[in-house]
Amino acid sequence: MEITQRVTLRNVAQRAGVSTAAVSGVLTDNRHIKISQPTRDRIIQAVRATGYKRRLVNPRNRKKSPLTILVFSRWAPEQPHASIRLKAIELPLLEHGGRMIVYTTDQAHALITSGKFSLLDGVTGAIFLSRVDRMCVEMMRTRNIPVVVIGSGEYYDDIDMVYTDPLGYPRVAVRYLQSLGHRRIGVVLGPFPHFSYEVSWMAYKDYLARIMGKSYASYLRMAMNEEGGKYTEIQKLLSMKNRPTAITGQCANGILIAEQLGLKVPEDVSFLTYDTPGTWESHPLSYVGSDENAIGRQAVELLLARKQHPDETARHIIFPVSMHDHGSCARVDEKDNKQGILAVSERPTRREKAEVLVQQ
Repeated sequence: MEITQRVTLRNVAQRAGVSTAAVSGVLTDNRHIKISQPTRDRIIQAVRATGYKRRLVNPRNRKKSPLTILVFSRWAPEQPHASIRLKAIELPLLEHGGRMIVYTTDQAHALITSGKFSLLDGVTGAIFLSRVDRMCVEMMRTRNIPVVVIGSGEYYDDIDMVYTDPLGYPRVAVRYLQSLGHRRIGVVLGPFPHFSYEVSWMAYKDYLARIMGKSYASYLRMAMNEEGGKYTEIQKLLSMKNRPTAITGQCANGILIAEQLGLKVPEDVSFLTYDTPGTWESHPLSYVGSDENAIGRQAVELLLARKQHPDETARHIIFPVSMHDHGSCARVDEKDNKQGILAVSERPTRREKAEVLVQQ
């Protein structure tokens, strides 16, 4: 009786003249193993020639995936902004068979300070939303856990980052509102220090000064605190005698405030917020921002790449800003535009160029 020897992965690799890792990478379609197309074709031919068949693993006997991402959120996970970004991270993780564990940054800091390092056990990588906690980062580095930051609360030249172009927010927002005839544009940004807000603030100063002259200062507002500050500044803008015909920036609460003051949106005032279409399904907001799902996916890919190449220079991936119209912005009448419109240039201003140089 003839005994047929089972073809192994090594047999296929020897026939194709490659490593077993390369063969496994092709068979599992592992995107993190770079294989040229000619080599890939040679491996496939070797598989067919040898009659190699992959062993199927019983899901019940399969070990748990080692891909575990620890997410440090600046905000409570149930907050809309945090929830959207957490979902954007979870989707690509599920594709890799991984899982996500979420802590607020303050919670994680308290645990590590008290010596409870068990939260780092079995962790493949960590993602910070907006800002990092340096003590947590250093503790993870001692354990070779890679770190990525989503958002631009601060700028870190030694950590991988994924964030939306901070100069794109004011450029796209102002250009769109001007195209609708708005000349009195109010802006509300979150409190300093915040890298993205600081860059946006300087750009808005240039744009609004060109549109409104010296009066622009009354329409450019910075919240004094994270909680109720933005609410207060929106309320002040809407209570002005010459209130703005449009408000942009961190103004997700704007529609509710306008309704409390007896104003209709967008008939009396337009709102163009940042990043998300608002927090109430019955009050959709037009917004400027990037694809959150693409940002989350890129963050996960950066972590996986950093795991394989821990000594490479930190990478910063900046996403462009686009306009998303959900009906909260309207065109204004000629009576609101007596002095004409000054176009915002497609080209960056001198101040914008300087800010880009600082980032680099």
